[in-house]
Amino acid sequence: RRQAAWSVAAVGASAFFVVQAASLYSHTSTLFAATLALYLLVRWLQEPDRRRWLLGSGLVAGLALNLRPLDAALLCASFAGALVLAQRDLKAAVVFGLATLPGAALFLAYNHAQFGGVLTTGYAAYLPTFTRLYGPAHERGDFTAANLEFFWTHFTWLLQLNAWLVPGALLALPVGLAALWGRPRSAGRVVSTALALLLGL
Repeated sequence: RRQAAWSVAAVGASAFFVVQAASLYSHTSTLFAATLALYLLVRWLQEPDRRRWLLGSGLVAGLALNLRPLDAALLCASFAGALVLAQRDLKAAVVFGLATLPGAALFLAYNHAQFGGVLTTGYAAYLPTFTRLYGPAHERGDFTAANLEFFWTHFTWLLQLNAWLVPGALLALPVGLAALWGRPRSAGRVVSTALALLLGL
């Protein structure tokens, strides 16, 4: 609990996290869903006879699809992959995957009701307006002189983001990977494998 409290305090003290939480972005909500899904997965690894923890993890991960679909899809894939690779438990991976289906169905139903197609997200629906505002070159992603400032702004923002996140993640990863060869029910082994898969994806 002490380590968890320090982790929460560190996240709360991060200026980047505070800015994201104060905005209309869905990053912090997705982080909460991912953390809750991971917590429930670890609880199942600690109490494998209580399948409800595994079902809850899959359900929350599936609901995250409605926040940031690509991020949540990668999260689900890394969790399921870790259950197969580190835990050697294909059945658990299937149960986890099935538990994500209600969230996925909600995501598809929302897209259809709001944007007219199950695979049409808000980004795609907004594209015509985006094109009218910034021009057709932005829609194609052309590296033209008119687009140079647009791409440079996003590129520098990405560099700043990586400067915040990547070094810390790479430094912390070996700590988790140290548990990779632990006992069969080792939560550390599954979690570290999931993190390695997530970074790889």
